[in-house]
Amino acid sequence: MYTNKYEEIKKIFKEFNKTYFNERDVKKTLSFLDDNIFALGISETNIVYNIEEMEIMITEEIKNDPSSYEIDFKYLEVFTISENLFLLICISTLKKEHSVSSSTPINFRTSVIIKETNNEYKFSKIHASIPVETSNLFDFDREIGNIHLNAKHTAFNLLNSSIPGGMIGGYYKENFPLYFINKHLLDKLEYKSQEEFIKDINGYVINGIHPEDREYVCKIVDSSVKDKDEYEVEYRMKKSNGSYIWVLDRGRLVQTENGPVIVSICLDITEKVYLQENIKTITNNIPGGVYKLKFDEDLTIIYGNDGFYKIHGYSPEEMKVILGNKLIAVTLPEDIPKINAILKNALENNLKNFEYEKRIITKNGEIRYLLTKGVFVKEDGEFVINSIVIDISDRKVIENKLKFNQEKLKLAMHSTKNIIFEYDLDSKTLTHLKLPFENKSPRIIYNVPDSRIKSGEIFPEHIEKYHETYEAIHNGKPKSCCTIKTRLKNQNYKWTKITLNNIIINNNPSRKAIGIVEDITEHQEFQLLKLFQTTLKKALIGTAMGYAYINLSQNRVNDISGTWQKYFDNDLEYTYTYFFEKMIALVQPEDKENVKQFFSRENIIENMKKGKNEYSLEFRIIKSKDEITLTLLSIKIINNPVTCCNEAIIYSKDIEIYKDSKNFYNSPSVSLLKSKNKETDDILTMRREAKINNLENILVDFKRTTESSAIDDTLFQYIINILGKYYDADHVSIIKYDEVLHQYICTFEYCHSGKTSNKKHWNDLKIRKGSDWEILHENKKIVKIKDIESLKNNDIINYLNFTKLNISSYFSVAIETCHQHSLYLVLDNINDSFINMGFFELVSYVIESKIKDEILKNKFSFLDYHDMLTGLANHKSFVEYKWNKNFHNYVSLGIITSDINGLKQLNEKYGPHYGDEIIIKTANVFKKYFSNEKLFRLSGDEFLIVCENMDNEVFQRNIENIKLEFSAFENDGLSIGYSWADDEIDFDIIHKNAEELMYINKQRYYQNTNFLNKHYRPVLLQKLLAEIKNNEYHVFLQPKIDLKTKKLSGMEALIRHIDSAGNIIPPIKFIPLLEKERLIRYIDFFVFEEVCKLLQKWKYERKELVPISLNFSRNTLLESEFVKTLKIIMSKYDITSNLIEIEITETIGEIDTKIISNISKDIKNAGFLISLDDFGSKYSNISLFTTLEFDTLKLDKSLVEKLQISPEKQIIVKSVINMCKEMNVKTVGEGIETEELNSLLTTLKCDYAQGYLYSRPISIKEFEKKYF
Repeated sequence: MYTNKYEEIKKIFKEFNKTYFNERDVKKTLSFLDDNIFALGISETNIVYNIEEMEIMITEEIKNDPSSYEIDFKYLEVFTISENLFLLICISTLKKEHSVSSSTPINFRTSVIIKETNNEYKFSKIHASIPVETSNLFDFDREIGNIHLNAKHTAFNLLNSSIPGGMIGGYYKENFPLYFINKHLLDKLEYKSQEEFIKDINGYVINGIHPEDREYVCKIVDSSVKDKDEYEVEYRMKKSNGSYIWVLDRGRLVQTENGPVIVSICLDITEKVYLQENIKTITNNIPGGVYKLKFDEDLTIIYGNDGFYKIHGYSPEEMKVILGNKLIAVTLPEDIPKINAILKNALENNLKNFEYEKRIITKNGEIRYLLTKGVFVKEDGEFVINSIVIDISDRKVIENKLKFNQEKLKLAMHSTKNIIFEYDLDSKTLTHLKLPFENKSPRIIYNVPDSRIKSGEIFPEHIEKYHETYEAIHNGKPKSCCTIKTRLKNQNYKWTKITLNNIIINNNPSRKAIGIVEDITEHQEFQLLKLFQTTLKKALIGTAMGYAYINLSQNRVNDISGTWQKYFDNDLEYTYTYFFEKMIALVQPEDKENVKQFFSRENIIENMKKGKNEYSLEFRIIKSKDEITLTLLSIKIINNPVTCCNEAIIYSKDIEIYKDSKNFYNSPSVSLLKSKNKETDDILTMRREAKINNLENILVDFKRTTESSAIDDTLFQYIINILGKYYDADHVSIIKYDEVLHQYICTFEYCHSGKTSNKKHWNDLKIRKGSDWEILHENKKIVKIKDIESLKNNDIINYLNFTKLNISSYFSVAIETCHQHSLYLVLDNINDSFINMGFFELVSYVIESKIKDEILKNKFSFLDYHDMLTGLANHKSFVEYKWNKNFHNYVSLGIITSDINGLKQLNEKYGPHYGDEIIIKTANVFKKYFSNEKLFRLSGDEFLIVCENMDNEVFQRNIENIKLEFSAFENDGLSIGYSWADDEIDFDIIHKNAEELMYINKQRYYQNTNFLNKHYRPVLLQKLLAEIKNNEYHVFLQPKIDLKTKKLSGMEALIRHIDSAGNIIPPIKFIPLLEKERLIRYIDFFVFEEVCKLLQKWKYERKELVPISLNFSRNTLLESEFVKTLKIIMSKYDITSNLIEIEITETIGEIDTKIISNISKDIKNAGFLISLDDFGSKYSNISLFTTLEFDTLKLDKSLVEKLQISPEKQIIVKSVINMCKEMNVKTVGEGIETEELNSLLTTLKCDYAQGYLYSRPISIKEFEKKYF
């Protein structure tokens, strides 16, 4: 780790010599020195203690001898004393430049201690000497040795007095017998003498080490000195008083006259350790996490505190084993590009720190929001990231909720026609936040509500209610509302609903309220209610004795009509209680109790609670002294959707008039009702007529008919008939635009008896788009023309047209149909008594809704089986198609499967609209060449074509045409696979063959392109981890059979991906991609852990255990801690490593032989078996026999299957088997599918066989059933 530093120090030292001896620059020379420089033996002065003295000394020396010297370095080495302290030893020769006489070179010896501070090196101590001997008096090699020895001795003395801590040595024997200890270390440990120290440790260095640290120290020293003679270890060293200090011990093994000795420099790091412990305590208790990352594509985790792992939901071990310490594995893919951009910007612009928010997926699948703050730090020449992270999920939930509510409010304000305002309770100021365009009210209104009352904006009878609404808010009520009539200046009153909501913060009113004003004049429910009231009143008033409209909630009578009016004053308001008392006074005494039971306010409310909202009662009323009338009193109770009050309509009808009161008194009402005479028949007839003429019954019939009928000619004819009869109109017509004739035509017509049809006349008018008739209806839902003469001066064209049709009054409603053109429902020449058009509008609304529902229903039905973007049949349609077809009767069947190349990347590059265009173009190409075949879009980028009974030549030609068209597309457009058969047609086999060819074609695309960018890999990783978590990956087993005993000798574990729909996805579709993206490790270690679980299960079930082999990708094998990861996983299960065989494919021969050797040694040392897989498939690299330590060799299927037809292959295989036997390596023949091949392998002395002859790969459950 210090190699680069050593070279840098040597370079600095050479620059120092050049500056001092050659350039003779005092100032520049001093720049290399520490302010507290200590120098020995430089000049006659002998010792320098600081930079000032050094400046005086150098200045004087250069003044006396300004000559420049050439420097020749004979020996230059650097040694590490401590983390930031180094020793440099140099032997050089100096010779004057441009000397007239040949000057003798000067031998110069230097020992320098160099300090590193803030990435800067300074000379702190220098010992230099010039020997008396001349260089030509002795051999130079010997000189080097002696000078080096002297320099070392001097440097040792210098070090001995300058190292912050001390030195100690012990013989490399058991317990390390003491060799020496320097005074500084004795002082640090507070011993008075060496003798006291020796006595305290009993002569052994090990006794000066804390008991808990001794085993660890011995292990580190032993393992380190075996390889490199050096070690570094931290431990606690004992002081004279029995306490301990922490030391960093850096030592090495040296040879002495008495044998090997461990010599070490011990630095006191007690404060550092305590500081680290304090930092650790602090970091583990801050509200968040602290961590360090490598700045690589995976943001690999170097360190994380407890809080960091707690936030992510993984233990350090799980993060390492399951996720490979890759932070991107838990980061939401959508956030990674943003994070990369922020980090890149921070690094390139030397920002002091950076900050970003991101989302992670915890172990339990929960998405959390994190705030990260960090800095870049350079360590050993590489940038790392130090960060803290805080979980801000709760804050984000609140923020997102607030944003959602703000957006919702914003959307509501933009989409609503309502007035929205803010009301300040203290200043009584109303500020409009949203006003309709046509509303010209001022933005701010002061002194509300009084100012609006004074300005006449509030209907006089509603002023009190309006005032009460604001008073309620002022009194702290959370919500207050009223339904009143209001108006703008010089305009008519309109019904409005005003709602005030007090803004409450932390259960305290904020003294502000939000108000909403809703115009309900045109409100549908209000209109229907008004229609019901007015129409029903008209229908009944002619024959009714009396009619009243009652507000039961407020105990008030709102309207009194008919014979009842003579008992009441219209200018006064009455309670229903008073009204009922007046009415009951007219009732025959014997019937009064019965009437009270049904019509008193209390009993009406009670009946309403029981669900009785409509009923009638017959009783007798005394009209005069000699006249008693049998009356039918009816009630209809409703809930007014506008006022939210319970209201009722009560009306009475004469049923029978009796002139003779005595006759009435003597005849019970029951017998009257049951009599069969003519008078009773008249009564029943009168009832039936009343029912027929009741609009309510018409509405019921209309509702029942429209709900049960389809949108067809019958329904339209019913509608125009019911409208024609109800309104007593001459004609009711339905007008629509004809796309063929390019004009409006009359498609349905009701014609009153005695009137002439207008249907042909309408068509003869040839009304075109943009005509005056269309302009008349433009932007209008309903057109009402009571008298056509009103058009004579302003709209002559329509006037003349209507005159031709003998139309004197014209009413129409536009019916929207989800298409470009509307239908128009037209009434003409209606009876003046039916001028209220409420029922007409209601009918049009119901029909419009029904037409729209029908269109949407048909559209949804189509979309259920078709792709919206392309119009092709979808996956659901394909499933039903396949299920309902019998393909065995077909003459031929061809299937084409295809997959758009790089669709996701194209979307990212050009936007989603571009991707949609590519999909549509793909569909159009298929339609062009296979227009009459079954075309399916199965998923985003997958298409399938089924060609029934198509000639193979045509099939192939069309495919070539498709390929040609797609060759011009980006990314080569399409990966395609196809299969055709005309014999023993099996849809699944043909489909599978086509898919496999398509996957092979897809792999070629993957291999020939670098389309998978850095944004795709995290997405793929997240998808893979989710699939593993959702149990979509399963281990299948294939047995290995002993060819001698025919018994189970082992098995191979193979991965299978079964998606959520139950489809088995071939490994060829996902393994190459995962290998390319270096994500295959997750599958490899998943299979390994599943094998461990299975072996433990079988062990506890007392099954006979045999080894299970499994494959590892080269990428996984080359991980630096591959074997360590295996051990961590296996440690969770009660199994031994010799039951697991690691299969290494022959392609590993591409790797450096030293790396292969180290990998196999590590695997073998951990106790695992090794199998060389697929031998003979590609390389047949014999050098692997000498490089790789393996237990089993697997002969590839491609080699084995040719044994029966190739004697040469038999010789090769036999030689390999024999060679393996010599090496005690077992052999396995793969792909054994016939008895003949099985027998041949037995003859060749192969040990085991594996293949479909014995079993295909099967699920664990099937395997257990078959072999245990």
